[in-house]
Amino acid sequence: MAVALQKGGLWQAVREVWNGGGVMGRSVNRQIKQQGAKGVDSEPLQPLLCMGDVCKMLKLSRPKIYDLMNEGLPVIRFGRALRFSPTSLQAWLKQREEIA
Repeated sequence: MAVALQKGGLWQAVREVWNGGGVMGRSVNRQIKQQGAKGVDSEPLQPLLCMGDVCKMLKLSRPKIYDLMNEGLPVIRFGRALRFSPTSLQAWLKQREEIA
């Protein structure tokens, strides 16, 4: 069986796809060329804020930030690590400002 796979078959198809050839590889490459930069955000990524940064910015305690998270403060979780997007935080603050 290993001899048959080495002569071609599955391994050949995997190699072609991996190297950008083959049916799947060509279609993916074609899609990327057609999309160009359309599928990619043109804005540079902003660094995410940690809990301490948000506490300092809003001048609030950690427990209060957790309360606000339960009320809808947008948060990104990486396992146990919490991060906040500056743009999402600004939009959320603006929305709360309009409600108040």
